[in-house]
Amino acid sequence: MALEHGGPTIGDLPDSYEDTYGVDAGYNVVFTGIIRDYKVKYDYKNRPFIEVTVEDAHRTLTDATGHYLYDLPMEYAPMLNGLGICASIAGVDVSGRWKAKTDSPKNQPSAYVDAMKVGRSLEAMRNTNKGFIYVDRMNRMHYKSDIAGQPQLVFADSFSRSDLSYGKIDKGTDTQTVINGVEPNEYKLDLDEYEERTTSSELPAKVEPIASKSEIAQWWYDQASIDSYGERKETFPVVHGTGNIEDIRAKEFGPGFHDWADAIMDDHVLAKNRISKVMLIPNDFYDLMRLSSLEIFDPITILYKNESHVAYIRKMEWTIHENHVRLEVFFSRESGGVAWVPEYELEDIFTDIFYDVF
Repeated sequence: MALEHGGPTIGDLPDSYEDTYGVDAGYNVVFTGIIRDYKVKYDYKNRPFIEVTVEDAHRTLTDATGHYLYDLPMEYAPMLNGLGICASIAGVDVSGRWKAKTDSPKNQPSAYVDAMKVGRSLEAMRNTNKGFIYVDRMNRMHYKSDIAGQPQLVFADSFSRSDLSYGKIDKGTDTQTVINGVEPNEYKLDLDEYEERTTSSELPAKVEPIASKSEIAQWWYDQASIDSYGERKETFPVVHGTGNIEDIRAKEFGPGFHDWADAIMDDHVLAKNRISKVMLIPNDFYDLMRLSSLEIFDPITILYKNESHVAYIRKMEWTIHENHVRLEVFFSRESGGVAWVPEYELEDIFTDIFYDVF
């Protein structure tokens, strides 16, 4: 789906949208995908309309079976290369055509699960490394180790001090965001099964993959937060161990997840006053151009009265209906989403003529 940000007005946009000075005619892609389903329906006046279901690379990641789990991002390159999607890992392009069989086993997997989906396997690796996975507007899957960067736009309750003024904002304290218990669900090789293997002196040893297992070996909690809000545990799938044969022989899985879990709880043991959503209504093609260029995990500066916030985009919903366009931007973590984002300190703190501090 593309939105026009200059030139002649098209039927999907309000007639009041005029050419904006300094903006070249053109379109910005806001979503790319494949049509999976459609329905032809009729409204009350018997006028036909079509509902179309369009899905991006998330569908492929959810449906495809990957079997293997790795602790390092680049070890997923052969797996992603055979899915037939556009993908990049830490800026390295690993796109490729669909293949019935890939070279994933050659990378010494950390664990093997027969029915493991690619999306679930990537989620475990992402959690292990505290990285970020998303699909962009062009239907390309990205893995990034960090999302540091300058805020893209400034939204405020006054147009004069921002790129765009918001029409509605959700701000408050929600105890549902509290995490005071962390359970790492570890995928790893089963060393007990490996040690029980024996070889016969008469026949060659049968070479089979080392069995894997998943377990919550230990979980960590913050008692003070539990006393205040009750127990609010979150389970995160993770990958424990490198899969290298030298480490297996040495029974070495690597460091545990104590510090990893503590860092998550440090950010979530208290119910904090946060901005969870803003609604934006573009006024002209210039606004459309800037809003339609936003991506998931882009940082945004939001000015609310005398407060300044930097929030990272988690989800965007476009509504185009009867010559009306609006965008709702969500900043709250949903189930399965990352529980870590970098803290951004605003440098441009200034006082205006009315002595409002931003």
